[in-house]
Amino acid sequence: MLDGGKLVTLTAQSGNIDDPEQPNVFLWREVELPERDWEIAADFTAELGTVQTLGGRKAVVEVALFSDPENNVVARIYRQGNSNDDMHLQVTSTTGGNATSDSVEIAGDIRGYDLAQILTDFEEKGARLVLSKQGREYRARLEMNGWAMTKDGPEVIETEPVQVLRASGHPALFGGTWGDKQTVVEFDRIEIRAAE
Repeated sequence: MLDGGKLVTLTAQSGNIDDPEQPNVFLWREVELPERDWEIAADFTAELGTVQTLGGRKAVVEVALFSDPENNVVARIYRQGNSNDDMHLQVTSTTGGNATSDSVEIAGDIRGYDLAQILTDFEEKGARLVLSKQGREYRARLEMNGWAMTKDGPEVIETEPVQVLRASGHPALFGGTWGDKQTVVEFDRIEIRAAE
């Protein structure tokens, strides 16, 4: 729903943007992407759950160039909710149902991360998730709003690129879960711009 100028999504079905018949996938069909290099960026806040003894909510936020479930390029952050309760930034290219991806671990409940604070920052301060195209290279980038995953850590995290010969589709957003706990995501703004 739209609430105060924000797009608010609530998980309806477990899965990703590229699962067939996934509800709550938001496509911008009438927009034209810049001819060469571009970025699709979404500013969001998200309720990704709390820290628990044996993992937590399995949540996902995605920005994509989406043609169909078998042909798309997706930038995502996800919380696995496993025993280490780690979070990752990932870019995935799917062509004809075959996927290639690169991911970076961005947080966890061990190795010096304050996961409780990170989850609070996602909910209160938010972040920007970007799918970036440069030539045939696509990357995912996460930009925090004045905060970092670790003390004195970077406020921008980026994956290595995946290569795509030809990608088509529409800009798309999705917020959801990989489990039985609902995830609320508020998208404040989506921006499509030519890359510098």
